[in-house]
Amino acid sequence: MAWLVVLKVGFLKLLSAALSARPVPATVKVCCGDVLDYTSQKLRLNAGAARLSQISGSSGHAQHWNWKEWFPRLILSTLHLKALPSSIVPGQGALGSNVDWKSDQGNPYLRVFHPLHPRPVRWSVLLPSIHATMEEALKENIEIVSLSKWVAHLQETNKALTENDARLVVQSNPGIKLLEFYQKRVSEHLIFDNAQAMESSTTTLRNLESMKLEWVVKWVTEWVG
Repeated sequence: MAWLVVLKVGFLKLLSAALSARPVPATVKVCCGDVLDYTSQKLRLNAGAARLSQISGSSGHAQHWNWKEWFPRLILSTLHLKALPSSIVPGQGALGSNVDWKSDQGNPYLRVFHPLHPRPVRWSVLLPSIHATMEEALKENIEIVSLSKWVAHLQETNKALTENDARLVVQSNPGIKLLEFYQKRVSEHLIFDNAQAMESSTTTLRNLESMKLEWVVKWVTEWVG
């Protein structure tokens, strides 16, 4: 039973460190990953984890795409800021793309998988239609700006918040809740090679069709309508 004691103590240390350093939503994800990492090393068990960055909603209805995720929040905040970023993933340039890679944490028992869409669509292809759809919904001009400038606009609105109007503004400008996440997208330049990922991916993943422009227009229309 000694190994159970070791695992319990290790879990408590991981949880304590996570709670002191991160907000609750991030804590849950990080703790799960840390526990899997710790357990696989201690018990010498092969393990795998899938980390999903952004999964789109159903092609049939926008309500199947949780508006609390980063992309819908970006679209909704664009209405408030009257500005739309000209890019959303520096160094990668594709909506919803991730990669499958081996853990670099020094743990030979753990592999971390980042599912990658085999046919990602560049933001520059979607941008004109999204921009036109949003201007039509707002009946105002929406400026196209760099991602860094868009995040700066978002940060300015966050600084202007007071305790009394915070809830009201967050409802109309939900991207504020993910300000730190968007700031990281500006500073982190992630470039992934998906060749190995495609070799090891499932048939279902390899056969996914590319995101259609009409799907995106439908999602945006329903979010901002």
